[in-house]
Amino acid sequence: MMKKKLIGGLLTAAVALSMNVTVFAAGWVQNSTGWWYDYGNGTWPASSWQWIDGNGDGTAECYYFDQYGYCLMNTITPDGYQVDGNGAWVVNGAIQTRSTAGTPVDNSGSQQNQQASNVPAVNLADMEPVAKRGYNKKENVHTSQNALWGDALELWGSGAYAEFYVGGQYNTLSLTAAPQQGFWDEYEYELEIYGDDDSLLDSYLFDYKTSPTDITVDISGQDYIKLYWYSEDEGFLAQQSLYMKNAQVR
Repeated sequence: MMKKKLIGGLLTAAVALSMNVTVFAAGWVQNSTGWWYDYGNGTWPASSWQWIDGNGDGTAECYYFDQYGYCLMNTITPDGYQVDGNGAWVVNGAIQTRSTAGTPVDNSGSQQNQQASNVPAVNLADMEPVAKRGYNKKENVHTSQNALWGDALELWGSGAYAEFYVGGQYNTLSLTAAPQQGFWDEYEYELEIYGDDDSLLDSYLFDYKTSPTDITVDISGQDYIKLYWYSEDEGFLAQQSLYMKNAQVR
């Protein structure tokens, strides 16, 4: 397995340099549970797809990491995609690849690998936020227009937020949002969507008359995204909820 060769090289280099300087190198790491990828800065991917060029040959493969950061192998991922024994995403047996410059690589002589320009979509409900407040997963909720949603994400109360690590691997955030049933008619809330360094990507205004709203935001190149639910109104009665369904990054 090529990953094992890579780890051996990294460990050898680390031992050789450990007496002189602390080395932080990105690479695959294995323990008794499985394989995970160390970014070299104390962080690792989790609950997400990542393009990784593990052997430095200029071609990256796409891997899915579970909520604990371990790479899934020889199975179907939670969002329904096949990965092989090394954890690489495959379609009809063909490993999906792209160059480290972002251009898809066609190794099979067919059009299958052209799909590799896009990481498979991931539902936000399957991702663990790196930070959150007033964020919940709900079932059977009613919106302000009395629509019944079987599954939804909730941001409850002014100042509620959920921040996710997406690693610059996705181009689009999409979701449908609506205020809760019984939303007070004198209150207005705003859903703000932020990227890296608290840069505002988009914002949407909600009140009691707002119908379910389809939202699509360009998140290309963003390592982090944050959904922030805010109102200038104060008091406990102003603590209203926003419901979101079909929320995913792709």
